[in-house]
Amino acid sequence: MTSTTRFIVSFDWRIGVLFFAFAVVLVPSRCVAEETADGQGHWAFQPLARPQVPEVKNERWAQSNVDRFILARQEAMGLAPNPRVDARRLVRRVYFDLTGLPPTPGEVDAFVADTSPR
Repeated sequence: MTSTTRFIVSFDWRIGVLFFAFAVVLVPSRCVAEETADGQGHWAFQPLARPQVPEVKNERWAQSNVDRFILARQEAMGLAPNPRVDARRLVRRVYFDLTGLPPTPGEVDAFVADTSPR
């Protein structure tokens, strides 16, 4: 290895260490210090609190408390949830979303024939 090559390798290594020290050590501590200095604590250090579940107009649509939060936001924006779809359309949507491909006829028939609640 020539002296020039040794210099470049050692120089690159030192730059990497300095970048790591800046990115991992200096930046996060500076950000937390700025957020806590003005009295606003970082969200990760706040105690957990159970939010109030919102009241919604369409109680039949909401199956859980999470649904109530979503529905309350939709109602505030003047929107309504889409109607439920049949099993064939649902399995096609899921397959296209997850794989980008349509399900095979056998997969559709198996999904439609499944009577489990989930």
